[in-house]
Amino acid sequence: MRFSNPKIIVIIISFAFCFVGDARTRADLVPEDTLLIDLVTGRVVIEMYPTIAPRHVARIRELARAGLYDGVAFHRVIDGFMAQTGDVKHGNIKSNYNRSLVGTGNSDLPNLSAEFNVLKHLRGTASMARAQDPNSANSQFFICFADAAFLDGQYSVWGQVVEGIEHVDKIQRGVAGSGAVANPDSMVKVMVASDSVLRVDDNASAGGDGTSWAKAFTELSKAVEQADSGFELWVAEGEYRLTGSLESRLKNEVKFFGGFKGSELIRTPLGEANATRLVDALPSQALDTNATPHTYGWYFQPDWGWIWTAEKTFPYVYMAGSSGKTAGWLMFREGSAAPVYFYSFAQKKWVTLGE
Repeated sequence: MRFSNPKIIVIIISFAFCFVGDARTRADLVPEDTLLIDLVTGRVVIEMYPTIAPRHVARIRELARAGLYDGVAFHRVIDGFMAQTGDVKHGNIKSNYNRSLVGTGNSDLPNLSAEFNVLKHLRGTASMARAQDPNSANSQFFICFADAAFLDGQYSVWGQVVEGIEHVDKIQRGVAGSGAVANPDSMVKVMVASDSVLRVDDNASAGGDGTSWAKAFTELSKAVEQADSGFELWVAEGEYRLTGSLESRLKNEVKFFGGFKGSELIRTPLGEANATRLVDALPSQALDTNATPHTYGWYFQPDWGWIWTAEKTFPYVYMAGSSGKTAGWLMFREGSAAPVYFYSFAQKKWVTLGE
């Protein structure tokens, strides 16, 4: 089959049903194998499969880290089917967008050999676009709006959306048939998740930059100051103090994970035992109530904010004297300069400070 317009496309044949995979969240993922795509409506989190499609995942990482996906349009979007993007040559709406050529371009890197695999094209599947030649994939990819079994075994699946599919659903659709989009949406920013994780461990060697457990920050305050918007802070077991108002400290949107042992690659260091619990009262040394934390983890106290506590101990956050000054471990309060999010392992969702 030949195409009159040699654009890299996904061929539409027919629709078929596929089995839906097990639900996963970003807490189950390895950061180096996780792609973060920021759209105007919110963040899309994609789990990548380097053991199944190693060359394609490596290419996605390379282009993302080079910033080449930032600003690239979803140039071909077919309702009920998929949204295609990744033309880094002709598709950047901020610099080189060419409506007549978008969809024909690739990166300057060589084309990839096909890595067709057993993974199915399901709702939220990320797969590589190509021309007729099975070995012509390069930089363009698509995300499925719905199951598309007719593509199975013909395109290289390299990832699956685990969070943010509702943002994919809001991508501007193209015209019926071709899917060409007159005023396309774009990927605002694309990152490999490991590039936005900073680690904190008070037992680490001093002078680290937070990029690994071996190079972890020893002080939480340094990590907070270093974190850009969208970063995650992974905090190992230990004692951390953050004095001063949160407004003066936290200027970006940052997410926290607590309870690590100091070696993990994934975000579930202690499993369900590390659940974040919402408690409805301050802990009391006099009464052992349900409000008293009994596991490691981050805890929310309505009058105090989020705090980290060790096993079977009261959180070391308290009012120091009649002056109302605070002392002890980590404390956050409402009314901060930017939202503070915590992942609740118990609820399997993000919780916002103050909610």
